[in-house]
Amino acid sequence: MQEAEAARRAADRRIDEVVQRYADLVRHNKTGALHGLLVAGIKNLRSAEEVEAARRRAEAQVGKDPLRQYALQVDVMKAFIDACEFDAIRVKNEALLLERFGLSR
Repeated sequence: MQEAEAARRAADRRIDEVVQRYADLVRHNKTGALHGLLVAGIKNLRSAEEVEAARRRAEAQVGKDPLRQYALQVDVMKAFIDACEFDAIRVKNEALLLERFGLSR
């Protein structure tokens, strides 16, 4: 029981760190949406459920769903995020991701 609680707290901490960095980036107009989540460290999250929690908390913080342009189901979120390649300016492989995951924009 203690291990499960410790794991939950660790996940909550990881999620909060990403969300706070993301909210700071958005508030300072540095980046947003998917790119902002990537810069904020969403790839460090360990499961699709953690990614979804970060998405929802980020939406609550800044007023917009950062992944709204993608119709992602929770079960593929981690794979989608892990497949993203990005630099300081953009998601470099977005077109490939849209095709690979059968998404449209």
